[in-house]
Amino acid sequence: MTRIFPTFEQRKAAANFYRRDIEKQMARELANYRQFAESSGREFRFPIDADHVIERWLQIPLIIGSIAEVMPQLDKAVAEKCWGTLGRDQDGDLAIVIDEKLSSEYYDCPYRFTAIHEVVHWFRDVTAEQKHGLQQTLPFASGYVDPQYFRILCRYGEEEKYQERNANYGAACFLAPKDELNKQFSRWLESEKLGPTYLLTEAQPDTMRSALENIRRFFGLSRQAMQIRFQECGLFSAADQGTLY
Repeated sequence: MTRIFPTFEQRKAAANFYRRDIEKQMARELANYRQFAESSGREFRFPIDADHVIERWLQIPLIIGSIAEVMPQLDKAVAEKCWGTLGRDQDGDLAIVIDEKLSSEYYDCPYRFTAIHEVVHWFRDVTAEQKHGLQQTLPFASGYVDPQYFRILCRYGEEEKYQERNANYGAACFLAPKDELNKQFSRWLESEKLGPTYLLTEAQPDTMRSALENIRRFFGLSRQAMQIRFQECGLFSAADQGTLY
C-alpha cells in the first residue's frame, strides 16, 4: 500500500489554517473576558491579570506550589519538568497549578504566560464532557480509579508537542492580540519619529531591542515571548532574527 505524505507547502498551509483558527478563538475569548471584567466594575487593561482570568472569570482554582506535591498522581519525573498544569489536585478538585519557582516577582512574565497557556488548554483541549467531569469533586480513594477521572494536561510526545505549540500560540494571541500589538508598535514608531511602514531588521539590533523592551512591558511578556510575537505578526522583515538577548 502506497502512503502519500503531505508536502511541505501542504503542512505549512494546514499550520496557517490552525493558527488563524486559534487567533480568532482567542480574540473571542478575550472579548468575553473584557465584557466580564467591565461588567463587574474592573478596568480592562494590559498586561492581562492572569489570576483574575482564572479565578474570577473561569472560576477555576489556582494553586501556586510544587506540582509533584499538589498532583501526586502525576509521574514525579514529569512533574519536575512542568511549569504549569491543568488537572485534579490532591483533594480530587479541578485546578490550574503553577510551579512555585515562578512565584517570585522576577518571574512575573513567565508566570503570566504559563498561566494563560493552561487556560488555552481549557479552551481548546478539554471537551465539554471532560469539563463537566473535571468540575465534579472526586476524592482520592484506595484501589483502582479510572485514569480519565484524573486527566491532567501536561503533555509529551509528537501529538502533545503539537498541542503545546498551539497552547503557546494561543497564550500569545490572548496576552498580546495582533490589533493591539500593531497599535502599540505604531505608537512606538511615532515616539521614535520613524515612518509608519518601518520594519525592524537584523541590521538594527539596538532599534529592535528598544522596540521589544518598550512594547513587552506594556503586554507583560518576556523578551523571548515578545520577540516571537513580533515575528508572528510580521513586524520583523526577516523570518529568523536570532536571539537579541
